[in-house]
This record gives sequence, structure tokens and C-alpha cells, in this order.
Amino acid sequence: MDKLTSMKVFCRVVVRENFSQAARDLRLSPAMITKHISFLEKDLGIRLLNRTTRRVSTTEAGKRYHQHCLNLLSDLEEAEASLYEMGSKPSGLLKLSCPIDFGVLCLAPAIAIYLNRYPEVKIDIDYQDRKVSLVEEGFDMAIRIGKLEDSSLIAQRIMPSEVVCCAAPAYLQSHPALETPDQLKGHNCLTYAYSSTNNEWQFHNNKERYSIKVSGRLNSNNGRASVAAAILGVGIILKPEFMVREYLDNQKLVQLFPEYKVSASNVYAVYPHRQFMPAKISSFIAFLKEYFSES
Repeated sequence: MDKLTSMKVFCRVVVRENFSQAARDLRLSPAMITKHISFLEKDLGIRLLNRTTRRVSTTEAGKRYHQHCLNLLSDLEEAEASLYEMGSKPSGLLKLSCPIDFGVLCLAPAIAIYLNRYPEVKIDIDYQDRKVSLVEEGFDMAIRIGKLEDSSLIAQRIMPSEVVCCAAPAYLQSHPALETPDQLKGHNCLTYAYSSTNNEWQFHNNKERYSIKVSGRLNSNNGRASVAAAILGVGIILKPEFMVREYLDNQKLVQLFPEYKVSASNVYAVYPHRQFMPAKISSFIAFLKEYFSES
């Protein structure tokens, strides 16, 4: 059997933790998946996977071999891409992960323009707030907002993202007045499950700096759900301006502490480190920078 193909099969099984799902992804029969795994284990003289009727898990040796396979396959893909993409125009499938709210409100219109400009590119976009593993889950790049975790990924800043603290007039009329950020401790703050600061809200001006660990009765993994609750007077939110600008303008929400700045946030495009970046990725990042600089 072809060892390289077997390695690709093995990596897909590790991600899916299931032979049948890996078989569907690769358009192979479950029996062929089993043959590829057996071939590798026999060739290496060691068990790579533990199998049960419900799931598959990697052995210690399997985890180590999986990482080596990922590195090797990534290097091979980079070598092939560098030859194929060199001097070519953007084309092919761009698999992208993006936070739901930014994707729907801001990125969707930009993608429409990009696709018209580059007709040979297709985009497969996965809207979710969870931070995906780009290499293991097969994404070309991701859009991320706020503080970036230390990683081997390369990040390019796309645009700044102002953050606003606000609440509905109904909430403010029925609760103690708020004059400074430290008074948030006594209020119902709507928290975010994927907060990069662990829901520690930070404010500052020329004289004072506050770092408030907030809490409240509603925690959500979706920003628009929190905004909707805030509009109905449930509590106070801290959200990117692009999510609340409409409601600030029509006075359904009121900005709090306008004399204080919230710690700066940015929107980034992140992608695995590659010496030869495919044209579909480099063109998309360049386009986003251009688009958001003008909007």
C-alpha cells in the first residue's frame, strides 16, 4: 500500500475518532480504512490506535506518530503549493473559520465582493465562535478578534475593533447609577463564554485604570444573544462597536463610561506558517485590509 496515503488516512481517523466517519470524509470503505491502519501498525511494529465499538483513540505512540505525520504532510503540501501557486492567480477552495457575529455583520458583504473579483476562488466558511485548530481541522485561515493566544500561527491585523460598554435605558432607570467602572461589581453583567480576558473588563483614562472581574445571571456563547438580552433590559454588555452601533444610534442602548477607553481590540487573519503562501490566502488577506480600511 502507499504509505503516504495511509498516513493521510491515519490523520483523518485521529481527527474523527471513528473509522466510519473517516471513511465518509475520504470516500473510502471502512474496510479500506482498516487496511491502511493495519498496514501502518504492521510496518511500524507498534499499535497506533485503541479501538472500541463506539470510538477510536490514539495510543501514546499514535499521538507521537500523528504529530510527525501532520508535519510531513504539511511540508509536502507546502512544497506542492509553492510550485503550483507560484506566479498563478488566486484559485481553488479557501476554507475559512470566522466568529459568527463578525462574519454575519461584517465579513459576508466583503466575501461577496471578493468572489466577484476572483471568480476562480471558492470559499467554504464555517461560522463559529470556538477557536478551531487550523491544521488538524483542515482550515486555510481563520478570523480572530481580541487578544491572541501564543501559538505557531501567523497573524495579520485586518482592522481595529472598538469595544463599547452599554445597557438599555430601562435597565439604567431601574438600577443604581453608574459613574465609574468599578461600580459594575454590583450590577448584572452579561458575560461571554469565549471571552479572551475571562470576562475581566478593563477601562482606563488619563488618570485611572480599572480591571473588573464581572459576573451576572446570563452567560452566553453568542454575542448577538447577549445584545438582544441587553436591549430588553436584562443587564450590561461589553461588545465590539460593530455589534451595537445600530442600537446606540437608535437609543435602544446607551453607552456607559464614554470618558473611559476600553482596552483596545483588533481583528486578525491567522494562518499556519508557510514560506510560500497560496495566492488564494494572500489575496484574501490583502483584500480584507483594503475593504475594511475604506469602510
